[in-house]
Amino acid sequence: MHAADEWRGAQGRRWAKGAEAQDRFLAPFGEAAMTAQGPVAALRVLDLGCGAGATTVQLAQAGARVTGLDVSPDLVAMTRARIAAAGLSGEAAEAVEADAALAPPPGPYDRLFSRFGCMFFDAPEPAWRTLRRSMAPGGWLTAVAWRTLEENEWASLGFAAAREAFEEAGEPFAPAAPPGAPGPFGWGDPQVVRPWLEGAGWREVAFAPLDLSTPAAAPDDPDPVESATTRALESGPVAGRLRDAPEALREAAAARLRARFAERAAPGRLELACGAWIVTAQA
Repeated sequence: MHAADEWRGAQGRRWAKGAEAQDRFLAPFGEAAMTAQGPVAALRVLDLGCGAGATTVQLAQAGARVTGLDVSPDLVAMTRARIAAAGLSGEAAEAVEADAALAPPPGPYDRLFSRFGCMFFDAPEPAWRTLRRSMAPGGWLTAVAWRTLEENEWASLGFAAAREAFEEAGEPFAPAAPPGAPGPFGWGDPQVVRPWLEGAGWREVAFAPLDLSTPAAAPDDPDPVESATTRALESGPVAGRLRDAPEALREAAAARLRARFAERAAPGRLELACGAWIVTAQA
């Protein structure tokens, strides 16, 4: 199944279900990318892979005219609801359901922004060529994307826990996806990503590292370890591997992950080390 098809269906529904927790966890990364992007007042901005619309609303509240773009009908519906709840006009913000690789809104856009929505194209270079054609001359891309799995505890701890559980049960466990494969860590290696963007006509491509220690649960969560464990097993990189696994294997992986999170937790708080890139380029 292609990545876009997954997001149109079950993956989009799962993300929508956990949108509040996802947005809380990802917010510091989006804010850092918006700071890097600079002022957007009166500019036209395409919010690529807008998810449930938190960044679309933020950009519009900063004065931009924003088009939130996502392939998931569930997430586009949430974005439209959030735009309405924020009291934003249709001139300030809209949400469009479309596959950015095939038919993004025509623009032209002064800025292309993406908070972890840029890593899922099956054919990246043609997709980024198509997106560049939607840009105004001299427009800029600012995207934040995860670095490698190993540099992100929210993913690496769950991956290690699941691998150990599978190996102990004598079950095969496939290795992590290689650099460049569609998925959360597809942009982890700049040497893989840079040629896509430059080949698509983007210029001045730059990667700036961003390292944050991020709370894995809400501040008032009575059991952040359990909440983080549940979230990792439902939407982390091992979720698909565990979804159809026997219950005993799921429980074994959960127990191992719970123990890893507990080792890192302080009373009432769990923070995880995360590494991302802020990627900029000019159309």
